[in-house]
Amino acid sequence: MFVEEMVDLPASSAPLLVTAAFDRRTVLEMEIALTKACETLPCCLDNHENRCVIAKRILGALMRESVPSAGW
Repeated sequence: MFVEEMVDLPASSAPLLVTAAFDRRTVLEMEIALTKACETLPCCLDNHENRCVIAKRILGALMRESVPSAGW
């Protein structure tokens, strides 16, 4: 199964900043991670606000990984 088939929303639905900062595959993988993380939430917590918090954490983790280390 291809990554594109596992995602409900196409990468084009992501905000321009995210799609400009990352390649298509990375955006799709972030969408999958967000979907899987939200599936673990109880129904009462699965809302837009909580999805935004999770999405920001996914982006933060990816940004930390992509920053070159100082070699320490």
